[in-house]
Amino acid sequence: MAEAASDPRARLQSLLLPFVGRWWFPWVVGALSAVNNFVVVLSAPLVVLFMSAVLARPERRALTAIANAAGVTAGAAVLVYLGSASEVFPTFALEDFERTKKLVEEYGAFGCALYSCLPIILHPLIFFALALKVDPAMLIGAIFVGRTIKYLVMAQLAVSGSAYLKLFGSTAVNAATKADESVKKAQ
Repeated sequence: MAEAASDPRARLQSLLLPFVGRWWFPWVVGALSAVNNFVVVLSAPLVVLFMSAVLARPERRALTAIANAAGVTAGAAVLVYLGSASEVFPTFALEDFERTKKLVEEYGAFGCALYSCLPIILHPLIFFALALKVDPAMLIGAIFVGRTIKYLVMAQLAVSGSAYLKLFGSTAVNAATKADESVKKAQ
């Protein structure tokens, strides 16, 4: 509990986890995911909260995945709007950014959705898509589809206890373990 007192992210987790089985919990996690587009530091606690919601109510894992994807997409839509309004785009020279740019240029909506399935931040995708004049509605739709697929797969892997959850990174595996412990405490 000392960790929760000193770290605001841990405090957020400890405040919300007792409500993990409530009908509204996935929507709160989705709303926090929207906010995380701007603060980025909530990623690890949000994975724990998402996994907790999935493990507490496995029968609603699809709804939980869609709620989380909707939240991420809402935050991304605000970023798209802000990026469209300012029309100032940073230039990137890193190899990863070049791959993102190529994916958007060559594959359009499919490339955007594919990128959105990955366990990485969406900011490079949004910047490059806007710089390449990708239709904002198509971009937002692709992000929603990609993130929905990502969270549906994560939820299914968490429920089945699959070792393949590690494909989403050690954070997802640690979060699933922590979530499982939290759900058992809450029940």
